[in-house]
Amino acid sequence: MKLTVGDKEIQTFAIAPRTLDKAEYWENIRSVSKWCADYRLTGPLLFTGNDTFVEPWVCAQAMIAEYGVAPLVAVNPIYAHPFTVAKMISSYSLVYEKQIFLNMVTGACVKQHAALADEIDHDEKYDRLLEFIQIVQGLTENSPAPLTYEGKYYQVKDLRLNPPVPKELLPGYFVAGHSDKAQEIKALTGAVGMQMLPPKPDQLPEGVQGIHFGIMTRRTEEEVWDAAHKRFPESERGKFVLEQSMKRTDSVWKKRLKFMADTEDVCENGYWLAPFRNFQADCPYFIGSHERVKDLVVGLVRSGIENIILDVPGEEQEFAEVATAFQMAEQELADTANMTAAAVAK
Repeated sequence: MKLTVGDKEIQTFAIAPRTLDKAEYWENIRSVSKWCADYRLTGPLLFTGNDTFVEPWVCAQAMIAEYGVAPLVAVNPIYAHPFTVAKMISSYSLVYEKQIFLNMVTGACVKQHAALADEIDHDEKYDRLLEFIQIVQGLTENSPAPLTYEGKYYQVKDLRLNPPVPKELLPGYFVAGHSDKAQEIKALTGAVGMQMLPPKPDQLPEGVQGIHFGIMTRRTEEEVWDAAHKRFPESERGKFVLEQSMKRTDSVWKKRLKFMADTEDVCENGYWLAPFRNFQADCPYFIGSHERVKDLVVGLVRSGIENIILDVPGEEQEFAEVATAFQMAEQELADTANMTAAAVAK
């Protein structure tokens, strides 16, 4: 499912289904990590937060060791010092010789932050996140040279990271969010700014390199929509839970998506908000035949997307179906590249 376009790889990550059962939680992570390995995805996205059963760094270590994947680890400044994260990166590079990716988040649940006596506002959280990333980058990209940093939230003096992180194993940074502050951090750190899939792919802002959406696909439109409605039935309880959760979030993107889910439900072009509206997913879904998904992926890659986070229902068949569509997209992109090269050679 990982796309290779010339000498460039499109990084593709998958989200493990959420659950309130602790045994099922761990099995979901293991299953998704195995399917990532089997179907050529980069690795799983590992969440962080007061409500996660297993610390994401523990998950990452286990999944790298067992399946050889490159996980996308969620990092929130309220849970660790930047030196701790830099040291984890250094340790993984030494022990596993593996690159990992960091999903830098500020946290959206106000109640969770309050439980940790962390009550700074939305913009201040992003200011702190910027300092956090800059210290991690300073330690990993310049190690073993000492780092001195004077910020509002963090200060370090002559801090060294050993062993150094090889250049080819430096982490990739992702910053989720649609707010101006999120865009500012992306620009200042070189992080990939993640965006939700819009109703029309050509509505993506210029320069976006990362996209997040759910996906289901089958051979035909009829088959996939039948499967999608069975997988994501309407749920009055789910709608109620979403309404309650909206009262406890300061997430800009989530508020925008909720507004869209309340006002329209685009289906003709495959864009579907019912899973979000019924509290069954945290993102819009794209529903379509293999051919339609192939066209979507080809269009996204040609528009500059280099990183994709997928919410795939937690069954191997779903991963296999998506892999089929992605292979079709990879072939079309390769054919186009070969035709272009041949034309230039003439």
